[in-house]
Amino acid sequence: MGRVQELSLKPSALDTTPLFSEAAFAAQWHQRLEEGIRLGGFRALALGASGGLDSAVCAALSMPAAHCAGVPVLAVQMIDRRVAGEKYNPDMYERLGAELISVDITAEVQRREQALRLPPHWWTVFGLNILARLAPMPLRWTVVCRAKQWNSNDWIGRHYQRLLVPHRVRKDILQRIARGRQAAVIVCANRTELELGYFVEGGIDDATFGQWAPLAQLYKFQVRRLGAFLRLPVSVLQQAPSPGFGGVRDEHLLGPYPLVDLALIGFHKGLSESALLGVMRDYVRAVDKRRARHWRSFIRPAYVRYLRCLWQLNAGKQPEEKPQVL
Repeated sequence: MGRVQELSLKPSALDTTPLFSEAAFAAQWHQRLEEGIRLGGFRALALGASGGLDSAVCAALSMPAAHCAGVPVLAVQMIDRRVAGEKYNPDMYERLGAELISVDITAEVQRREQALRLPPHWWTVFGLNILARLAPMPLRWTVVCRAKQWNSNDWIGRHYQRLLVPHRVRKDILQRIARGRQAAVIVCANRTELELGYFVEGGIDDATFGQWAPLAQLYKFQVRRLGAFLRLPVSVLQQAPSPGFGGVRDEHLLGPYPLVDLALIGFHKGLSESALLGVMRDYVRAVDKRRARHWRSFIRPAYVRYLRCLWQLNAGKQPEEKPQVL
């Protein structure tokens, strides 16, 4: 693996990251899942197969334990046909040996949207793409941070609620399939998402539902390293993470995941804003020039305050300072 690829799987060469052994982690979860299947009397493992890295890693991580226990892994792919620009990679789950179950959720999502009298799908998606692609970054950060606090009855809150509906439908469908097949549920959310609140409460990535959430212990960079260890396709390892809203990528809303992970680790270590920005600068200097040019635009105090705002809101703390439009 080249220097650039190695750095893309690890946030920093500095001593700011937790020790992590991919082999030890995989072995631990192999044993834990196999024992859990047998003790719980489960006849399958089920997970939501989004087509992204996290669900692919969970599927690959689950296969050895399921094979030893003599049960299938159910990769349940739930697609809203109105959403464009997403990669679902169905062949990958089949190559891993999982049983792929495809479910069209379009009608159910529309029914719930109409019952809640939410804005039209196209309107919300159009506005989100304008915000994510064209709005200045400080404005984007302000809107995202404050969306976590807005009243669900105001117009921004109504659009935000509309984005949450498909994720809650997916959870309900996955639970229904799991009950029918007597399957244990694997939740695919990672630690980075959970610490920032970048998931839907009561949705398919809510780690409070299901039997196991193995990636809840891992930051995104560790998930990528684990995916490489599990020999997932390079195309999946390099695929831009997406919240499933249609053309919008995680980086549009959160920024580059290596910088996000560095920030979260820095918050836990109690690093000051200036020290954390210094760590980010050191990391950006080590990556290739193309990414460095893009990532330098995030090395600013407002970005660190934005991530801290999300982190504190998710932890139930009052943000020290809300990001302001610059």
